[in-house]
Amino acid sequence: MAGDFAVIGGGSWGTALALHLHSAGHGVRIWEPLRDRAEEMARTRENRIGLPGVHVPEDILVTADLEQATEGVSWLVFALPSHVLRQGARQVAVLSLPWDEVTVVSGTKGLEIDTYSRMTQVLEEELPISGRQIVALSGPSHAEEVSRGIP
Repeated sequence: MAGDFAVIGGGSWGTALALHLHSAGHGVRIWEPLRDRAEEMARTRENRIGLPGVHVPEDILVTADLEQATEGVSWLVFALPSHVLRQGARQVAVLSLPWDEVTVVSGTKGLEIDTYSRMTQVLEEELPISGRQIVALSGPSHAEEVSRGIP
């Protein structure tokens, strides 16, 4: 489906954002870089470490395969911890995506430790896109609340 979302990061915040997007009727895939965690989430349909007790619907793909997670998507939602965002963005940057048609959402909070760069700046530096294609998601919500529909 055009407009599908790939959530880059399967931690509590990435899972919560995926659940919210799914509840709004969007196709969603989660890329969890740790293969054992991705396999467990896919098998149990739960993020036991980040959001225990919250069900991940069957039609949300959870995978450690970055190409599978991003194939054909129009939106990339980065929800990696700030200290690994640059590394994750570099992994995504080498993919053969239609970069001029992709919108990037920075859901990562904080500043990069070494450079004090905002997360949107890190993404703009590492991805083959213009700054006009990057938006920042922020707010006073917690993953536990968003995943249960009570932000």
